[in-house]
Amino acid sequence: MATYDYGIRQGLNNQGIDNSRIGYSNGYVTVDGKTSCKQISTTRGQLI
Repeated sequence: MATYDYGIRQGLNNQGIDNSRIGYSNGYVTVDGKTSCKQISTTRGQLI
């Protein structure tokens, strides 16, 4: 299994997705209310 040191929010921001479009629901990161990917962990309260 690969290990990534790259934040989900940072990656989405780098793709031009604004923070206001990024959310979290039932253990999954969402973009515009649609499931994007499952969060693995949080650091200092931030999605990573």
